[in-house]
Amino acid sequence: TIDGVKLIFIRGGRPTTIHADSRYQVPEILAKTNAIAGVDGAFFNLEYLDSNTLVGPVASQFTHQFIPGNPKENPLLNGRPLVLLSTNAVKFIPFNADRHNSLDGVRQEMPDVTDAFVAAAWLVRDGQPQPPEAFGKLFDFNAERDRAFWGINRAGQPMIGVSDGPVGSVQLGELLD
Repeated sequence: TIDGVKLIFIRGGRPTTIHADSRYQVPEILAKTNAIAGVDGAFFNLEYLDSNTLVGPVASQFTHQFIPGNPKENPLLNGRPLVLLSTNAVKFIPFNADRHNSLDGVRQEMPDVTDAFVAAAWLVRDGQPQPPEAFGKLFDFNAERDRAFWGINRAGQPMIGVSDGPVGSVQLGELLD
C-alpha cells in the first residue's frame, strides 16, 4: 500500500501478447495459456462490439500476424506508447502513424519484433510520472477507477500490476515512480 492505494505487482517472466479471436476477459484468455498472470493492454475499436479489432496496429506472436491500424484513426494515436517486444527485449517508443503502421516500419525500430501494440498512455516516461497535460485529449484519463498496467521496473524486469481500488492515472504514475 502506497499513500493509501493498494497495488498488486507481479514481476519477472517474459512478456508476450495474445491477440484473441474475440473479446474475452483476462482470466478467460489466461486459461488457454501457461501464463500465471496477465493484464489487458490495448483498446478495442468500439465501432465493432463483437470483433477483436484494436485501435492502432497490432502484432502478436500468438497469431503470427501484423494487422495495420485504421489510417484515419492512427494520427489520433501519435505520441502514445508503441510497445514493442522481441524474445529478449522490450521497447516503449512514441507511436508515429506515418512510420509505424506497417511491419517494415515497426522493424525499423526493432528488427526482431514479435509483438506490438499501441497503449493508451504513458503513466511514467523516462523515469518521470506524467502530469495531466501529458494525457492530451485522452477521454476520462484521470477518473478514479481500478487500473491495470505493465512496464519495466528499475531493475529491468517486466512487471504487471493492478490497483485494488480506484486511482487516477496521474496519481498512479506518481505512485509507480
